[in-house]
Amino acid sequence: GEQFARRGYMREAIEATVHHAFTRLDLSRIEAACLPENAASRGLLEKTGFKYEGVAQSYLQIDGRWRTHVLYAQLRNDRRGKTAVG
Repeated sequence: GEQFARRGYMREAIEATVHHAFTRLDLSRIEAACLPENAASRGLLEKTGFKYEGVAQSYLQIDGRWRTHVLYAQLRNDRRGKTAVG
């Protein structure tokens, strides 16, 4: 709810979940999606290490309407945009 917004609770929850997923569950990749107009969610995903990957048209049905979402992901060993040396 609004009374809990912008207090850092979601950031803390995301960071704990990502840590658990990579260290305890040994996952390689975590994905997230949100509505394009949800600037707060997009900003939070970027602040917690998620990288923008693209747009998924008609990704999820909300209130009977198919909605486009933006896609983000975080990799345990993120090599995107880097080149091997040596």
